[in-house]
Amino acid sequence: MVTSNDRWKLYPHLRILDDLLLHLESRNIHRLMTYMPPQHGKSWLISKYFPVWYLGRHPDDRVILASYEADFAASWGSAAKTIFENWADKIFGLHVKHDSKSKKHWDIEGHEGGMDTAGAGGSQTGKRANFLDIDDPHKNPQEARSPIFQERIEDWYLGAADTRLPKDGLMNLTQTRWDELDLGGRILENEDHITAEEAFEILKNGGRIPRDTWVVLKFPAIATEHDILGRKPGEALCPDLFPIDVLKGKKKRMDARDPGMFEALYQQDPVSIEGSMFKKDYFHKVDSLPPVPLRKADLRWWDLADIYVPEDVPIEKRGAATAGVRLILTKDLKLYVADVKEFWKEDDEVMKEIKTTAQSDGYNVEIRTPQDPAQAGKSQVSIYSKLLRGYAYDGVIEHGDKEARAKPVALWGKLNGIYILRATWNTRFLYVCTRFPRGRHKDIIDAMSGSFSEIMPEQEEDEEIEIIPGLF
Repeated sequence: MVTSNDRWKLYPHLRILDDLLLHLESRNIHRLMTYMPPQHGKSWLISKYFPVWYLGRHPDDRVILASYEADFAASWGSAAKTIFENWADKIFGLHVKHDSKSKKHWDIEGHEGGMDTAGAGGSQTGKRANFLDIDDPHKNPQEARSPIFQERIEDWYLGAADTRLPKDGLMNLTQTRWDELDLGGRILENEDHITAEEAFEILKNGGRIPRDTWVVLKFPAIATEHDILGRKPGEALCPDLFPIDVLKGKKKRMDARDPGMFEALYQQDPVSIEGSMFKKDYFHKVDSLPPVPLRKADLRWWDLADIYVPEDVPIEKRGAATAGVRLILTKDLKLYVADVKEFWKEDDEVMKEIKTTAQSDGYNVEIRTPQDPAQAGKSQVSIYSKLLRGYAYDGVIEHGDKEARAKPVALWGKLNGIYILRATWNTRFLYVCTRFPRGRHKDIIDAMSGSFSEIMPEQEEDEEIEIIPGLF
């Protein structure tokens, strides 16, 4: 590439990213997530070259680039400014304004456009962003995994960053996926998104991606199944930069120090290192549930709590939640997580939510709640029996502690796998599962354990769960 004196090359994976950036500039897509291993050229293309191209074509627009530190963001702003000074006149007939001395803020002569940089978590109050580029909002894995920093960055994204965009504004998020609930994970949990493969199918037929839908481009360093580049599993992303033997060497060293580091940094697949009972690879996402005639059992268990917590309180600071997990077991003994509910409300609101969910699930879905063996527990079951009249409801006395109750479903997942319906609750569900039993919240696990105990065929206490032939 001329502007880099051939130090930067447009490798095949970068061509795909470049295609998406061109669609971004054309407003065929508005929100792009880019996940790629370090030193593979993503920031050079997105944060150094693309702002110059974009401003050359839209000299009255503003670009804001944000990163984990203001100085780091400014380094990209300075690099983009240098390229603009050297090439914009030749290509676009444009110049940097003569009094633009700062690398954090520079303008285009004779136009309203230019570029600003800031630290993620800082303020862009009063500044417009026709294109907002968030490049690595988390400084390191410690911050990315910290609930306090996670909440702080999400608050910044919602309250300061996203509000800078006009109706046709564009946004890119580039980051290392350190944790399921880092900024990228939280966005994926709460906002619409599709894969880059799905986006290209729409775009090649002349379609456009809805304005608030994220397009997610993910390049693992070592290929897995269904690779967008057509690589075979185990092949390197860019052998010229990092041959497969080099990547395997990095993986070996990182796994010895931190079992989740290589998966996050190079595979863009955040894994938990806190829990020990449920592993992420126990779960397999699917796009649909089996039809009713193939179902052997369909049941939702509610783990009850009547604690109200305001929505502005960070999740990691909240106590016990009410959680409802719906499991489906097919006649050929495949287990599906069909839906997960989790909320912090008082008793009357909890009952309303449970009734509404029952109406949504339908009469074919059985309902269970735990029952305290004392009189108060019997009274609660009586109340819910009246509330859920017409539904297959019952109260069940639980035995053992939370970990003991979770072991059967965890063992099933290890031996046979568990399907989960692709939905917005997936990220939170997997986050809780992979942190159990050391994570803060266990209510979703309790609800899943309860459902599992009710729908599985009864076994003797010491009988091992059978591996079902043909599964995984």
